[in-house]
Amino acid sequence: MEHRSLVGHRGSPLEFPENSIPGVVRCLDLDARFIEIDVQLTKDRKVVLHHDRTLERCCGAPGQVHEYNLDQLNRLSFSEPDFFKDRFRGLPPATLEAVTALCRSRPGMTLFIEVKPVAVEQFGAEGDLDAIGEAVGRPGRDEVLISYRRDLLDEAGSRGWSRTGLILHDWNQAASDRGVTPEFLFCNVSRLPDAGRLDGSDSKLGVYDVIEPGLGKALLGRGVDLVETFDLPGMLQDGHD
Repeated sequence: MEHRSLVGHRGSPLEFPENSIPGVVRCLDLDARFIEIDVQLTKDRKVVLHHDRTLERCCGAPGQVHEYNLDQLNRLSFSEPDFFKDRFRGLPPATLEAVTALCRSRPGMTLFIEVKPVAVEQFGAEGDLDAIGEAVGRPGRDEVLISYRRDLLDEAGSRGWSRTGLILHDWNQAASDRGVTPEFLFCNVSRLPDAGRLDGSDSKLGVYDVIEPGLGKALLGRGVDLVETFDLPGMLQDGHD
């Protein structure tokens, strides 16, 4: 498969802990055109990369991101010990500020920043966007804010985010639920119809949790624009076979 259709989902999580600096660097070394990351807010409203509602899987620690300040999180190990064992012991959480700076060093590489629902529940759309704005400054043209939450995307638009993406809970989600047409729509591959053309209407369509090159190619043939994968190296290698 080709770079132009692939998104590194949480970096390159089969090689490095997800949402980590090494995983993002790996995607950049592969000349990725798109990377997706997940963000949440700490207790002191710093923006870090983390997917799950709890810290258990990635850190083996109790609680949630918003219950810790950044200094406390830096003392944990975001190394996914059940998957990687001791290989990445001591790896600190990545911050949005650091990842954005890395990605901005590669013009033309699009960064999808997913704001997790738990962060909106805890701090509200405005609180999240305040913290994200402090971390990244003025949004760049190569940065896209994505979320399940329409209220956050609507507020983001009023704050200078010209590029947004809505994550669908279900493929049959009513068009009226989508509000103002976002540039991108994202849907889990397991929630798609089994056959037929996939139409994002006026939005580009991304499908995530795809790790099989054959499935990725089939989805592109059905109208999908972007395939989001945990195995970016493997999917790219298939394109050169």
